Amino acid sequence: MAFVIEFDIFIDIQISSSCCMWRSLIGRIAPSLCNIISSGAAEGANAQPNPQVEGALDILAMILKNAPVDVAVSLHGAVMQPVMALMRTCCDAGQLQSGTEVLRLMLRSGGEDMLSWNGAEANSTFQVRA
Repeated sequence: MAFVIEFDIFIDIQISSSCCMWRSLIGRIAPSLCNIISSGAAEGANAQPNPQVEGALDILAMILKNAPVDVAVSLHGAVMQPVMALMRTCCDAGQLQSGTEVLRLMLRSGGEDMLSWNGAEANSTFQVRA
């Protein structure tokens, strides 16, 4: 139940906040989400599924659901490689479903323009700091 309440609060922030605050929030959480998803991909198919990975994918899907195109472009640059790596190695049905939803929403946000997003400037993406 607490997880649903947190999602509701997150959605309220997205709807009611100014664009600057929303983009700043995403800029702060994107590297953490990317690290969680990367750790899931690194564990491989033989590891016990980590519920944090599925949760990170669900948060990404929720962000992408109503995200403007520029936010989707930035998230694409930050998280698409770890999501794709996870999808190639994962055997957990929940993680695969959440990853598929992220990919679907990314395609819905970008359409044909998504094909050129790999050429986005490095400064326009949310960078992952080591």
